Amino acid sequence: AWPLWWVGDVTGVLIFAPLVLVFFPARPAVDRARRRHGEAAAVLASLLVAQLLFVTGQAPYPYIVAPVLLWAAVSFRLPGATLTMVFFVLVLALLAPTGLRQMAGDPT
Repeated sequence: AWPLWWVGDVTGVLIFAPLVLVFFPARPAVDRARRRHGEAAAVLASLLVAQLLFVTGQAPYPYIVAPVLLWAAVSFRLPGATLTMVFFVLVLALLAPTGLRQMAGDPT
């Protein structure tokens, strides 16, 4: 059980540490990124569609979400990449109990 425990801990740190460091900085940011709500909504909608294609197995390859994650990283820098990755992981965590086999694993 120890390897599974440590993998879970490391994954949690890699996902949530950037979120905490970006949105709760030790010093206030001098220049806040301009808010582009339309593009942010398009990124999240594209990520959700790509993620559902991936999880249901309808995508031609498993890395269909990579361009959307890169789009968020390039357009919104570290805060955008962090939020997009957290959204990605949360949707996968919510979909895993539904029995979608791409993320839930083999039931046997």
